[in-house]
Parts: sequence; C-alpha cells; structure tokens
Amino acid sequence: MLNKNLILSILLLFTTYSFAGNINKEKPKYLWFDAEANFERFSSKDSISYYLEKAKDVGFNQVVVDVKPIYGEVLYKSKFDLVNIGRQVLGNYFNVVRDEFTLAYEAGDIMMMKNRGDKMREILADLDKLVSCHPTFSLNKWITDARDMGHDATSKNYYEMNARSLITIWGDSYHLTDYANRSWAGLTNQYYSVRWDRFINEVIKAVEKKKAFDEEVFFNESRMYENEWVNPSNRINYNEGGDGIKLARQIYKKYAKEIIR
Repeated sequence: MLNKNLILSILLLFTTYSFAGNINKEKPKYLWFDAEANFERFSSKDSISYYLEKAKDVGFNQVVVDVKPIYGEVLYKSKFDLVNIGRQVLGNYFNVVRDEFTLAYEAGDIMMMKNRGDKMREILADLDKLVSCHPTFSLNKWITDARDMGHDATSKNYYEMNARSLITIWGDSYHLTDYANRSWAGLTNQYYSVRWDRFINEVIKAVEKKKAFDEEVFFNESRMYENEWVNPSNRINYNEGGDGIKLARQIYKKYAKEIIR
C-alpha cells in the first residue's frame, strides 16, 4: 500500500486551503488526480500546496483524488484512518465556528450567535456519530476495560470512576480539567456537548439581557456538572455506530462547501 500520510496531508490541506471565494456561486469545476500517477507530485506538503495553487490559477474550484486507481495499489483503504481524519476535520471546523460565535458575541449579533451556536451543536452530533463507527474511539470500551479490573460491584465502580476522571476532570485540581480530553463516542455527546450547549445558551441569554457573560458563575456550575458526571451512576447512552466509510462520505458532502470558503 502507498504511504497513508499522503492522503492525510492532502485532506487536511483541503480543509484549510481556500479555492475560489465564491465557490457557492460558481458551477463546480473538477480536477481529477489519479493516486498512483501523481504519487511523486504529492510527496510533500509544499508540493501539494504548489499543485493546488496551480489548479486554482487555471479556474478549478474542486479537486478529487482518486484513491483507488484502475491500475496499481490502493492509496487509501483504512477505515480507521478515514474516521480519524474525519474526526480531525470536524474538530478543526468546530474551532472555526466557535471563533465566529465569539465574534458575533463581541458584536452583540444575537441572530448570528444562535446560528453559529446551532452549527456547533450540529458538528458535535455528527462527530459523535462518526467516531461511533470505530471501536478505537469508544468511551464504552474504555469504561468496560476499567470495570473488568474489578472483582465486585464496589471495585468495578471504583475503577470506572477513575477511568471517567482521567479523561475529564483528571483529579481534584480544576487546573488539569480536560488535560487528557478525548473525542470519543459517548464522551462527545454525553459530556462535551452538554457543556457547550449550556455555554451557548448562557452566553446568548446574557447578550439578550444586555449583560456581560459571568464566566465565574458558569465555571462553578460546569465544575459541579463535571464532578457529577464521573460518578458511575450517571448512565451513558451511545450511538449505535455503523459504516464509517459511508458516513464519512455523507459528512464530506454536508460540510465540504462550508469548510472550503
């Protein structure tokens, strides 16, 4: 199999590289790259950037990389890597939308805050569905492995509580909260999404009342929630998972034009 880092570099560059600024207004103009024939050209990040710039200069606004040529080896066939790349791309895009939410807050634009807040929730929901497609990104496995170390209900709960703490609050000191954060199925939709939802609602509420957002109050309330969440009595609901490749394609179609802008 050819170097998997190649396709990773290409995809990550596509998520940050802007072709035509009016991509949503123009008819898509595709340039097709055969994986094997262009392997040497795409052997480095600088080379990828060079050819993307060339494609842009001659009028192309969409690039397709044929990862499975008719002849030659398959460039990309790992379900793990596909889910992992999708996870990273959605995470990167979430940061972009979060920054837009911040700008809207600073401008007092409530409508845009609600728009970007809804998009943040949507990205987190899709992220959890995607990582549910591969056991590597499973909170369920993490907790199951921890409980298997115990010999009775008390010890099993003890190990589960510690397992939950390690990837969230870490310990008694709030300074290390999220130190070992993970974008895992179950953790994303049952922990991070809840915190972000509360944050978005509270910030919008503050602007609507023409008040400054009280970070200290929110922090203290969040800390209470985080400490409660690590208790094994709080049940976690997981997405069922599914075909990671199929879902990754759906996510690409859904977000491609939004990301490349």
